[in-house]
Parts: sequence; C-alpha cells; structure tokens
Amino acid sequence: MALVGGPARHAARVVEAVTDLDAVAVDPDAAGWPEEERISRVAAWPRLPFFSASLRGVVIDGRLGRAMLFEAARVTARLSRTVVVDAGAEAAEVLREAGLEVLAEEHGTVVAARG
Repeated sequence: MALVGGPARHAARVVEAVTDLDAVAVDPDAAGWPEEERISRVAAWPRLPFFSASLRGVVIDGRLGRAMLFEAARVTARLSRTVVVDAGAEAAEVLREAGLEVLAEEHGTVVAARG
C-alpha cells in the first residue's frame, strides 16, 4: 500500500492496525523521517515510482492535483482501491477518466476501485 502526501504521515498507525501490511510513505519530507519497521520512505515527483497496476491500495492527498490522481489510478492493481482524502470537486471525475469505478464520494473523500 502507498500513502502519498499528507496520508504518508499516518503510515506507522496503518501498519500497526493492519497485520501483515507493509506500506510505502511517499512524501517530499520522507527522507528526514525516522526508519520504521514495515514502512519504506520515498520522495517522488511527478510520477509514482511503481509499476502500473502493482499496488493493492493507494491513499492519496487530493491537494496534490490531477496528475498525481492519475498516477494513483495508474499504479492501482485490479480489484484494489484508491482513496483520495482532501478531495477537490474534480477528484471523482479524474479517477473515472483514469479507468477506476467510483464507489463512494462524501465529505472530501473519494473511494474508487479498479474492476
């Protein structure tokens, strides 16, 4: 699972709560964060450094813009989810354009899946 932007700061809590989950925290400041078990830290821009359709989940900060939302959709594997937090009005449409099915959209959060 990748946590991109603001959600990256919650990686430790996520892996603590979910047994057998490893996470990649993608954020420009990640290099300065302490190392933690089951969390890889990556600074990446303007593309996410993952193969297409390779991640079982992506949580991304919607304030990173359209291009990064397309990137999140690109790396989301079949039968997997992308969650956009702090989603702008266009986030759901961007995910649809990128080939994901929007499952829920409420209060600044969008959940989408690749079928």
